[in-house]
Amino acid sequence: MEDIDPRYQLPSAFVERLFTIFPTQRAESILTQMAEPVPCAFRINQLRFAAAQVLDEMAAEGFAVQQLDWPLPWYALPPGQREQLSASQLWADGKVYVQSPASGVVAGMLEAAPGMEVLDLCAAPGGK
Repeated sequence: MEDIDPRYQLPSAFVERLFTIFPTQRAESILTQMAEPVPCAFRINQLRFAAAQVLDEMAAEGFAVQQLDWPLPWYALPPGQREQLSASQLWADGKVYVQSPASGVVAGMLEAAPGMEVLDLCAAPGGK
């Protein structure tokens, strides 16, 4: 079983390594930021659904949607709403997809269109 640092709830070896790489104050700042809940970023499947309609549905279901300042249409929810989104009919119907904007920006820049074939050479599974 891995040894967990009780202060940060992260593997002790990881915490120790951060303190060897960064000055103490910076390492503590990094670890504190890592403990903060992050917003749930998502995109709307605009190939099949109108964004305005999906956003209206989300508002009706109580989602606190915020549009991100990003080159592509990307949205975020407060951290506590991720589970609610994943359990929603919007999710089940494929209207929304939880994804980090950094993961999808390359695909958006590619400007792939329906009918095009794209070879995904990324090393890990996940959404792009």
